[in-house]
Amino acid sequence: MIGLGSSVTSEEWLVDAADLRAAPQVVWPRSEGVEYECDHAIVDGQDVLYILHNRDALDFELVRVAASDPQGVRQVVVAHEPGRRLLGMSTFRDWAVLGYRREGLARLGLLDYATAGIRELTFDEPLYSAGLGGTRNGRLR
Repeated sequence: MIGLGSSVTSEEWLVDAADLRAAPQVVWPRSEGVEYECDHAIVDGQDVLYILHNRDALDFELVRVAASDPQGVRQVVVAHEPGRRLLGMSTFRDWAVLGYRREGLARLGLLDYATAGIRELTFDEPLYSAGLGGTRNGRLR
C-alpha cells in the first residue's frame, strides 16, 4: 500500500505484490476533508480491505470491502458512534486489534472477523496508556 495525505485528506493505492510493475490501483479517490486508512485481511478465503474513514462519520467508522473492488459495496463493521473515536487497527489471520478513544482513555479491542464483535481489553488500573504497536513476524507486541 502507498499512502498519501495531508492534515485533512488522505488517499491510498494498492500495488500488486505479484506484479510490482503493474499500475497501482487507488482505493478511494482523494476527497477534501475525508481521511482514511486501509488494512488487508483474508476472511473466509476472500481478500478484503478494512477501511477506517471519516466520510459522514466525524469520529470515524470501519467498513469492509472486497480488495478486488475497493470502491464497490461497503459493509459497515463498526458504525460511527459519537464520543468513540476510532484511531487505527492492525489486522491478523483470525482477528484484528482496533484502537479507539472513549471517555478520554485510549482503548484496545479485539475484532472478531466472523461476528464483527469487539472484545475490549481491560486493565487493572483506572488510568493507563494503551495503543497499537508494530508487529514483528506477524505477532502483536
